[in-house]
This record gives sequence, structure tokens and C-alpha cells, in this order.
Amino acid sequence: MDKSLLDLVLRRLVMLKAPKALVMVLLMLTWLDFVDIENNNHQYQCLEFFAGAGRIGRLAHSCGYRSACYDIQFDPLVQEAEPASSSSKRAAPSGRGKKGSGTAMDFGSDGGFLTALLMALQGSYNSHVVFWGICCSSWVHLNSGTSHRDYLNPHGHPLYPSVQLANKLVARCMLVILITVSLGGHIVLENPGSSLIWLHDRFQWMLESLGSIGLKVYRQAFWMSFWGHDYMKRTVLWSTSRIIGTFNKGKLSAKKHGPTKKKTVVRYRNSNGHMAYKGSKYLKGTQMYPVKFAGHVVRCLPAMFRSTGSLPEARLPQVDTSRPFVEIFQEMEFDDWWNEADLKSI
Repeated sequence: MDKSLLDLVLRRLVMLKAPKALVMVLLMLTWLDFVDIENNNHQYQCLEFFAGAGRIGRLAHSCGYRSACYDIQFDPLVQEAEPASSSSKRAAPSGRGKKGSGTAMDFGSDGGFLTALLMALQGSYNSHVVFWGICCSSWVHLNSGTSHRDYLNPHGHPLYPSVQLANKLVARCMLVILITVSLGGHIVLENPGSSLIWLHDRFQWMLESLGSIGLKVYRQAFWMSFWGHDYMKRTVLWSTSRIIGTFNKGKLSAKKHGPTKKKTVVRYRNSNGHMAYKGSKYLKGTQMYPVKFAGHVVRCLPAMFRSTGSLPEARLPQVDTSRPFVEIFQEMEFDDWWNEADLKSI
């Protein structure tokens, strides 16, 4: 990304009503001596955030695409903090989401968020896709008894740290999405079918912001079982590309799917004598994307690249280039600090 392209991206962010705090953070980030956003070797065609095992990013790389994966388990500082004898169930690091945390791939920490912003800025202009598998544990129906989330209160219990962190991750995700769109890229966001993530205020704000310039965000529900998953797993994708419609393989019934030996939900009677349920030890394993699903995502990349070129010029209004950007920046107001994204700490 050269200086002229950075200037264009910043002007588009202003047009998309991005908060001034985000624009200021991006300016300060690109002014750092050790940040080299002009390196063409780091112009990514495929980025996978909250990648887990990184099946999409790794497969894209093996197919010749410039790709990168972002996940807290790839962070060397986190790996050093974990015991040498690794187990299948990894405990969450104590620094997750805390202010001043030094982890470079913890999206909830300041350093991790800056890493994500830098990676987003290095997307290949008009030809890149960013896939989001954002943490869903606090948003699904199974966790509603703890998070207190429902259609009337999608933000959940405001005093629970896990709920606060989940809301923070979503708000920050929406900010990174604005950068991707400003670079002419496509976004794909995946969550379980019962997730209420789309009711978050900032998610709705993102839809309205992109809709104000005529850019649609499509929604597609489908059964992950058709793509090789062991469970039926109703899944939803949101994307700026219509190609996500190809993931829908039709209806699926429990009878057609067949019995599942490993149950992801355990029903029990609580201390009050009421029937309750909780996730079993097999629930975490359902987060892994099947190879068939990851393969289809990678196969869709060329079609997405062909359609992204029309986004900035044909569908985004012309930006104001008559004045220096510094004047435009000075006219912006700090009217919304996006407190749930914790931009002030950065």
C-alpha cells in the first residue's frame, strides 16, 4: 500500500462515518518506523481472523494465494505461557482482553487489535477476502442462561466480564470490516445459526453504514453437515458477496442426517429441581471447520476477486479529493469513542 492508496482508504473511512478515533489510530500506526505497509510481499489475498486451526488460510496458502491467519493460539507469548505438556483442552490465557496486554494476536488486547488493523491495511487492493470466525460462545442460545442475551437484550448482562469481552470483540470486528471495504475487499463472517451477534448495535451500525453507499450485506443459512461436519450444525454466513449462496445445499432433517454418537449438549436437573442443559466436552470440537467447507471457501476466492474490483469505483461514491486530508481530519469530531471497542485505551 503506497501513500496515495492509504490516503484513499482514509477518505473512504470518513465517508463511511468511521469514528475519528479509528482514523487517528490508523495514522499513528502507519507512522511507526518499523511498520512497512508498502511491502508488496505482505499484500494479502486471503485473511482469516479467529482462525482456530487455520484451515482456510493454510489451504489458501497451499493453493498459491498470499494468506495469513490470526488467532490467539498462534501468539508466541501465549504459547510460552502454556505448560509444555499440551492437552486437548487449552485454558484461556489470563491476559486475554486486558488493557496493556502484550499478546500480538489477542483481538481483545490493545496490541492484538493493532496487529489486526495492520493486517487489514495490507489486504491486496480490490482483490482480497477477509474471513471472520469470531468467537460465538457468548452469543449462542446454549449460553443464554449465563449471558442473559435474547432478542430484547442482545448485549446481555453488562456486568459479566465474558459478556463485556464478547461485545468488545464484535465492535472491533466491525471497525476492521470498514477497512476491508475501503480497500475494495470482501468480508465473510461465520457464526452458528442461534447466534444473536447480528443484533449487536455495532453490527447493525455496520449494515447501515454500508447500506448508505448502496453496498449490500447478504445472509445465508445452511447446514454444515453437508460440508462434512459430524453434526448437523446450523450455520449462518454474512458477506458482501452473493457467492455465499453456494454454501446452501438444501434442507436437512435429523432422520436424514442420522444419529450422532457424541452429544454436544448434556441435560440435567439443577439444584432447584428444574431441567437444565449445558455444553458437553464435545462442544468445543464443533468449532473446527471441515476440510470440505474450507476447500469451498478457497474455491470461491477467484469469483470474489472478480467482483471486488467494481466495489470502490462503481459502487462507492467519489471521495473528496479537493482538499488535503489533514483538513478533513481536523473537521471530524470525537463525537463517538466507541467505548465498547475500548478505543481510548489504545
